[in-house]
Amino acid sequence: MADPILVNEGHVLAHFIRDYWPMILATFGFIISIAVVLRGKIPFMEKRLDDAFAKIKVLESSSFIERRQLFDRNDQFRFQSIPVCTEMRDECHTQQKIFQNNFCKKLDNITFELKGIVNDADKKREETRYEITNMNKQLIELMTQMKTILARDRREETAEMVQMVVRQVLVQMHPPKKDS
Repeated sequence: MADPILVNEGHVLAHFIRDYWPMILATFGFIISIAVVLRGKIPFMEKRLDDAFAKIKVLESSSFIERRQLFDRNDQFRFQSIPVCTEMRDECHTQQKIFQNNFCKKLDNITFELKGIVNDADKKREETRYEITNMNKQLIELMTQMKTILARDRREETAEMVQMVVRQVLVQMHPPKKDS
C-alpha cells in the first residue's frame, strides 16, 4: 500500500505547479535575461577600462603645460603664485567670516522680530476667536429670549382675541336690553 503522506505531497506539488507555472516561468526568464545582459556588458566594460587606462598613460607621459602658458613676454607669472593665492584665500575667508557673522546676526534679529509678530498675530487671532464665540453665544441667548417673548405675546394676543370674539358672540346672541 502506498504511503498517504507521499501521495498527498505529490498531489500538493502537482497543484502548486499547475497553479503557479506562469510565475515560475517568468522568474526563470528574468534570471536568464539578467545573465544575458551581464554576459554582454562585461566585455564592453573591459574594453572601456582598457581605453581609460590607455588615455591615462598618454596623459602621464606627455608634458601638456608649456612655458608660455605660465609666463608672459616679460617672464612674469600669468597667474598668482601659491603663497600669494594662499594669502588671498585666507583674507577672503576672514572677510567671509566677518560678513557672515554680521549677516547672520541681522538674519537672527529679523527672525526674532518675525517670530514676535507671528506670536502677536496668533494671540490676537485667538482673542478675536474668543470674542466671536462669546458674541455668538450672547446672540443665541438674545434670540432665544426674543423667541420666548414673542411666543408669550402671541399667546396673550390670541387669548385676548378669543375673549373679544366670545364677547362679540355673546353680545350678538344676547343683545343688551334697552332701558327705556
